[in-house]
Amino acid sequence: MGGDEALTSWQEIDLSMRRSALHLVWAPHRRLEKALFDATSELLSVTESTDDLNIIKLSTSYLALLNVVTYQSQHEAGTDRVQFLIMRAAEYEASVIPDPVFLSDFHRLRENV
Repeated sequence: MGGDEALTSWQEIDLSMRRSALHLVWAPHRRLEKALFDATSELLSVTESTDDLNIIKLSTSYLALLNVVTYQSQHEAGTDRVQFLIMRAAEYEASVIPDPVFLSDFHRLRENV
């Protein structure tokens, strides 16, 4: 969300990478992909076990995903808050409509000056 309270477009965190034969044996780039998959799976498990938003927002998985959105993605100039959305989709099946499964709160990037 920009400083003028306007919402910006969603940005997808794309972890795909062109694969080579070497990736059959050694693929260190997959660590971030695996970590995000695990954090997402764990967050969805937490949301199924409780309706308490405070417990959800203090879970390790929520905080890990918030960290990625805050520090590992690009933000438009003037953006002061971030939010993340988890979508369930089938990358190789174009007929499957993506399904939103979790929407975070807005979180400040920095203090207003």
